[in-house]
Amino acid sequence: MSSRVGMKRGGWMSRLNPREQRLVSLLLVVGFVMGGAMLLQMRGARFDASREAVDEMRRSLDVVYRQGAIYEELRRQKESRESKISDQRLEFTILVEKASKALENGNLSDEVEKPDLPLGGGLQKRLYSFDVKDVTLEVLLKFLEELENQRDHIVHTDRLRIASPSEVEDRLNVEVDLATWQLVRKTEAPEESSS
Repeated sequence: MSSRVGMKRGGWMSRLNPREQRLVSLLLVVGFVMGGAMLLQMRGARFDASREAVDEMRRSLDVVYRQGAIYEELRRQKESRESKISDQRLEFTILVEKASKALENGNLSDEVEKPDLPLGGGLQKRLYSFDVKDVTLEVLLKFLEELENQRDHIVHTDRLRIASPSEVEDRLNVEVDLATWQLVRKTEAPEESSS
C-alpha cells in the first residue's frame, strides 16, 4: 500500500504565491474584457457593412424610380391621371339621366347632390346620391359602368348599399353615392383702377 500523504490537491494555481495568483486572475479578467470588446467591435463593423449595403440598394432604387425611363413613365402616367381632373363642373343630373336609359325596369328616386368637400390645393370632392329600385344585378352593373365611363371626368361609385326585398326574386334595391373631383381655379380679383 502506498500512501499519498503530503501531496496537495489544488492544481497549478496552488503552486503560485498570492501575488502571482492575483496577477494571473487579473490577466484572465483583462483577456475576457478585451475578447468581449473585440467581439462587439467586429459585430459593429458587420452592422456597418450591412447598413452600407442597404443604403446602396436604397440609392439604386431611388435612381431607378426617380430618374431614367421608369421615372419618366411613372411621371407620364401621373400627368395623364391628373389631366382627367377637370375644372368644368360635372352635372350629375344630366349624367344620371343619360345613363338611366340602361335601366330597363328599374326606377330612380331620391336624387340629391351633397355639399362639396374641399380637399385642399384647389381640389374638391363632389358627391351625388340616389336610389335605384327593382333592378337586376346585370342591369345595375351595366348602369354603373355607363356612369363611371366618362371621358372628361373621373367618376366612381363611392358607396353602394344593396338590399334584396324578396328572397325569391332577383330584384334589388340599391343606394348609390357617385363621386367626382373638381379643380377650383382661384379667380383673380380685378385690380381697382386708381383715378
